[in-house]
Parts: sequence; structure tokens; C-alpha cells
Amino acid sequence: MSEKKLTHLNADGQSHMVDVSGRDVTVRTAQASGHVKISSEVIVMLRDNTVPKGDVLATARIAGIMGAKRTPELMETSVKAAIITASARASAGVYEDKSGEILKAGLISLGYEVPDVVIVPDDLKQISDAIASALAMKTDLIVTTGGTGISPTDVTPEATAPHIQKLLPGIPEALRAYSREKVPTADLSRGLAGTHSSTLIINLPGSPGAVKDGLVIIERLAGHIHEQLRGKDHG
Repeated sequence: MSEKKLTHLNADGQSHMVDVSGRDVTVRTAQASGHVKISSEVIVMLRDNTVPKGDVLATARIAGIMGAKRTPELMETSVKAAIITASARASAGVYEDKSGEILKAGLISLGYEVPDVVIVPDDLKQISDAIASALAMKTDLIVTTGGTGISPTDVTPEATAPHIQKLLPGIPEALRAYSREKVPTADLSRGLAGTHSSTLIINLPGSPGAVKDGLVIIERLAGHIHEQLRGKDHG
């Protein structure tokens, strides 16, 4: 296999920056500082390139250049989540949205960036519009809570289905399996899960207990799903 040519070495083998002015413009900010204390003898060796291990300044320059090129890979990428509570009474202010707040605290503890919970009534269009808005923001994870049962007003799965491109039936199956010993009626949940482009969408039931169980499943599976959606190979 032929070795890949280092673009940051010139014809003389010296490290140098490459002109990237033709590439797309991106906004970047970086700050660095350091203090090195060395003897006058070492300064002479560095100047005359007589250090036994070779040209350390050139090595340092190459390391700095390659480190800068790998910054996106080396830095932790933030993961954004959106929470949508579907509840007529919570949206009307009749009672506090405890499940949404539990979900928000849980997702933050898992490392997600989470804005305020969006509360909408059990209305198919309003739930669908809230999901569409979160998708437009390139959110990594959308979690709905409420409206997954079988009453006439439970329409969250119907509002979610048009937004899902690839179904992930294993997620609601895992949630039902985890919850059914404590709450046998968990098997009645019709919640969906799936992906839309690089976004993971999950429907959770509306009770605080179901949301806590849902967080367990999210912790188990969502990280792997996010990596897959970003193109990382786990083969």
C-alpha cells in the first residue's frame, strides 16, 4: 500500500501551512498558551539542529498542524435533544408537566443540551408541527411524552409516523419489556421510535414512571444510534 503524501511538507521536507482559502468558510476560535523553561545550551542545540532526537521544532510544528486538522474529531460533539409533552391539561396549565421536567433533567444528566420543554395539547397537527420544528433545528434526539395510549385523544403515534423514515421497533419493545413487570398495562403503549435523517425520534408514555423507564432505554441505546447516524462504522 502506498503511503499517503503529507500535504504539510514542502519539497524540501519542511513543515508548512497549506493554503485552504478555496474551501468553505467556517467560524473557529482557538486559544493556546504555554511556558517552557530551558537552558542556554538547549537553545543552542535547537538553533543549530543538533538535538540527538532530530529537528524537534519541525516535529512540534507538524504535531500542531495535524492537531488543528483533527480538532473536530478530538473535541466532544454536543448532542441536542428536544422534548415535546402532549397533554391537554398540562398545556392548559391545569397541572404541572412533571414528566417533561423529569425527562429534561434525565437527558441533561446523560449529556444532552436540552431547551425548554414544548407543551402542546393532544392535537395531531400541533404535535406534528412541534416535531417538524425540532427537526428543522437539526436536533439529534426528539422525545415526546404522552398520547401513546388507546383513548380517543391519544394521537401522538399518528402525529409522529409521517416524520419517521426508518422505524426502530426494538426501542418500544425494549421499553415495554422493561416496564411490564411493574406496570402490566405498559404493553398497551403504541409509542413509535425511528429516525429521520440524523435525528432519533422516540415516543414515551405520559406517566413519570414511564419516562424514567424510557430514560433507561435511551441511555442504553441512543449513544450507539447517534454514532451510526453520524456515519461511524461499528462493523
